[in-house]
Amino acid sequence: MKRSPLVRKTPLNRCKQAPVGVIKRKADKAKAHKKKVKASTLCAKADALAGAFCRAQGVCTAADYPGCTCGGHIEWCHLKSRSHKTIRHDPLNWTPLCFRCHRHFTCHPDLWTKFIEEKFPGRWQRLNDILQEGGKPDYSYWLNYYRERAA
Repeated sequence: MKRSPLVRKTPLNRCKQAPVGVIKRKADKAKAHKKKVKASTLCAKADALAGAFCRAQGVCTAADYPGCTCGGHIEWCHLKSRSHKTIRHDPLNWTPLCFRCHRHFTCHPDLWTKFIEEKFPGRWQRLNDILQEGGKPDYSYWLNYYRERAA
């Protein structure tokens, strides 16, 4: 059995010419098709801005509260859990606390609720009302909100 090389029906083109109207480079493709920014990326950016804005206040909210001995760096403390994406970046839902107070209230949720009602009357109910309304979080709104206040 004889083996002969296959004959190509069309010539092999080493450099293909792009048809007219076709995007030639990756850079041009990136300009033509912008990717949508992921929600997790926007959330992380909003977290960084809101946390920095909170820490910039520099004073622990519970400094005068009995039973708390302030110490450590200032942290971004949420009144309601960070898992509630709708109110995660809302200034009504956070307060600056030092490390010790934040840890103390995390370990004693009953004292935390009492502290919130004494320090911020009506805020807990307002946050519950916002959560009842529902809706998706608007990360771009919070990014703009904190950028404007930082400037």
